[in-house]
Amino acid sequence: MKKTILLIFALIQISVAWANGINVENVSLENFNESEGWVHINCRITWQGSWRIDAGPSNWDAAWVFAKYRADGGAWQHVTLTPAQSEMLNANFTLQISGDNKGGMIYRSEVSNGLSVTDINLGWDLANDGIDINSTIEVKVFAIEMVYVPEGAFYIGNGGPGPETDAFRKGNTISSYLIASEAEIAIGNTSGLLLYYDNNSTYAGDQQGPIPAAFPKGYNAFYCMKYEISEEQYAAFFNTLTIDQQEDRDITGTLGKDTDDEVDGNTIAWDGPGNEMTTLAPDRACSFLSGNDVTNYLHWAALRPMTELEYEKAARGPGTPVPGVYAWGTEFILNTPYSLWSPGTNGEYINSASAANMGRANYNLTNTLYPRPVRCGMFSYVTGGTREKAGASYYGVMELSGNLAERVISVGSPNEREYKGIHGNGNLSSLDSDSFVNLLVYAVRGGSWIDDANLLLIADRTRGGGFGGGLNLRQNYIGGRGVRTAD
Repeated sequence: MKKTILLIFALIQISVAWANGINVENVSLENFNESEGWVHINCRITWQGSWRIDAGPSNWDAAWVFAKYRADGGAWQHVTLTPAQSEMLNANFTLQISGDNKGGMIYRSEVSNGLSVTDINLGWDLANDGIDINSTIEVKVFAIEMVYVPEGAFYIGNGGPGPETDAFRKGNTISSYLIASEAEIAIGNTSGLLLYYDNNSTYAGDQQGPIPAAFPKGYNAFYCMKYEISEEQYAAFFNTLTIDQQEDRDITGTLGKDTDDEVDGNTIAWDGPGNEMTTLAPDRACSFLSGNDVTNYLHWAALRPMTELEYEKAARGPGTPVPGVYAWGTEFILNTPYSLWSPGTNGEYINSASAANMGRANYNLTNTLYPRPVRCGMFSYVTGGTREKAGASYYGVMELSGNLAERVISVGSPNEREYKGIHGNGNLSSLDSDSFVNLLVYAVRGGSWIDDANLLLIADRTRGGGFGGGLNLRQNYIGGRGVRTAD
C-alpha cells in the first residue's frame, strides 16, 4: 500500500508592508520519495523589496528561509534540509542551502530590484529527522529578510576627536583601527598595531584582551537581518515553543512590561498556556526583549548574535571613518518631530512634507508625536530615496541608528571575547537554551527611540561593554537582530 504524509496546512506571514515585507504562502508537501527518505516542502515567497547591486563591492538582500514541523501534535522541531533535493523554481533567483542544512538563502542571481514572486522546493530530509511516515505532520515555513555584507577589510572607531564616547582607536593614537583579517587582535594603549578604547562611560569594557581569532570580527562575509525583530516575528517564534519555554519568553509577564496592554508602543499580548501570542502592530520593531529572549530567538531561527565589530562594518562599510557619522553615512540628522501617514498600521511611513532632507531616525527629538518604536523599515518608503532619507546603512541594513538599540556581543569582557560565532541549531533543548552562546551579557549599540542623537552614532560605545542589566532584563528601548556567517 502506498504510504502518504498528511499535512495540516500552516501559513506564517512574516511581514506585510509597503516598503519592506516578505510573505510565505501556498505551503504544501510534494513529491514524497519513500525509498530515499525525503519530501519537498513547496511554497511561494512573495518579496516586495528585493534587490542586488553591483556598485562598489557587490551586495544584495536575501531571504533566510527555514521550516518547523511537529508530528501528531507534539513539540515543534526544526526541519533538516537536503541540498540535493532543494531547488529554486525561478531562474532569476538562487537558493543556497546552508552548510548545516538548517535553512537556505534566496537572493537575486543578477543585478535587479523590485517585487519578486518565486516558488521553491525545500528538500526535507525525513530520514535524518526520524519522521514516522504514518504520522500527521504540521509544517510552518518562515522567512527573514537579510542583507549580504561582503568579505573585506574595514575600519572601526571614528578617527576622532568627535562626539562619540569610548570609540575604538589604534593604540595611543586618535586614528581608527583597520580590521584586515579574522586574526587575533591585541589590545593596548601603546604604539603599534593594537586596538584600544577609553572607558569614560564605565560601560565600554575592561580594556583587556586579546580578542581571539575565533571571535567574529566582520572581515569574513556575513548576512545581517535587514530589520530589527518585529512583533510578528517574535510572536511566531513564541507560538512554536513548549508551555515551559513560553513562560520564560513571555515579555508580558512580571519580568517584562507586566501587562497585555500596549506599553510604550509594544502591543504584544498573551492570555497564557493554550493561547497564542498576538500583536496589534505586527510590523513594529519588538521592544522589551531581554538578552535571553534574543539569544533564544536567534537559536530557534538558526542565526547567531552580531558582534560590535560586525555592527560597525554593517553600518559604515569599508570607508575611512570620520567623527560624528550615523549609519546613513553623514553627520546630518533630522532634529524636529516627524508626522506619519497611517500610524500604527503596516503601511506606516513618514510624511516627507514634515521632514527635512537629512538623515531620518526615530529618537528623542523626532518621536514626540509618536513616542514609541516605529514600523521596521518605515523610513525606507521615500520619494527620490537616498541612504540619508531612508536611514539606511552602507550595505542597506535599516535602523542601525535609532528606533531600538541593538544587542551585540562586546569585545569588552572575558566571557564575550570567548564568543565563537556558532549558529543556533534551531531546536531549543532547554528553557533558556544558549548552547551556542554561553554567559553573554550583550552590549548595546546604535541608540533608540528614547535616546539622544549622540548614542545613535556608529562609533559611540557608551553602552559598548556589557550594558543592559543582565540577560533577563527587559527594557522598552532594546530589541534585537541577528546575523549568519556566509557559507
